[in-house]
Amino acid sequence: RFLLQTIYNMAKITSADIKRAFETFDSDNDGKIGTDDWKRVMSILKQHCKYELEDMDYAEFERIAKEITNDPKEADDAINKTFQMLDQSGKGYISPEDMKTAMIKLGDPLTDKEIDAVIKEITNGQGNRITLEDFRKAME
Repeated sequence: RFLLQTIYNMAKITSADIKRAFETFDSDNDGKIGTDDWKRVMSILKQHCKYELEDMDYAEFERIAKEITNDPKEADDAINKTFQMLDQSGKGYISPEDMKTAMIKLGDPLTDKEIDAVIKEITNGQGNRITLEDFRKAME
């Protein structure tokens, strides 16, 4: 599962990971991330866009993804935004319920057992919720 792998390994993203992300965002499987796909992604990320986002094919998506992962400032921003997206209610931590809801919205639902495994991996078995510090360490 791409998103689970991304949570574990964002700093070491591969071309295969980028391809799976593209396929996740391209919800109608038409080979591009179109207007409806962007609206869904922006809604999930709780971002508002004042202008119409253009269709994006895989080549453009891959180029931008590689730029972001190779720029420390952009990567840090991506970590923060991903954490905020998963921390649904802004409590400062990601609960199992937060993760379950976010993953369903992203079209990659996880079982309770998978969610528990992710949390245990990220917290090194030390908690039942993920703090921003835990999340950052997992991304290193």
